[in-house]
Amino acid sequence: MKLRPLREEDLPKCISMMLSSEPWITLRTKEEDARKSLVKGMREGKALVAEIGGKIAGFIVFYVTGAFPLGGYIGLLGVFPNFRGRGIGKILLKTAEKEIFKSSINVFLLVSSFNRVAITFYEKNGYQRVGEIPDAIVAGHSEIIMRKTLGPLR
Repeated sequence: MKLRPLREEDLPKCISMMLSSEPWITLRTKEEDARKSLVKGMREGKALVAEIGGKIAGFIVFYVTGAFPLGGYIGLLGVFPNFRGRGIGKILLKTAEKEIFKSSINVFLLVSSFNRVAITFYEKNGYQRVGEIPDAIVAGHSEIIMRKTLGPLR
């Protein structure tokens, strides 16, 4: 497996995967929104793809400094269905964490309350729930704020 920057020509495949997979289905993500999120990551943050045999297996968008003042932020993490269960998500996550932890003590992310598989994945990778935003995107579902930390600021 090789990691490389997300490129413009990768966008259609990544967008297609998002529109046909959870959590983006339940979040009612539109093509334009998926494109904006990926392009913003390419321009303002870091966006990587994992490639296996010349095929995109997954992607991650992250920001070394993010929405929260005390750390970086994981914006998107997706693994294509036929590549799930092989540790690709973990490799992408660890790569982003390594970059963020160079300049910060925290990594934050939001995960939808209905996305139990993702919540378990993040907990197994050292993330803890630190808050909740009810009805943030879709009525009846919360966005769970999760954090992985190296320790307190002081």
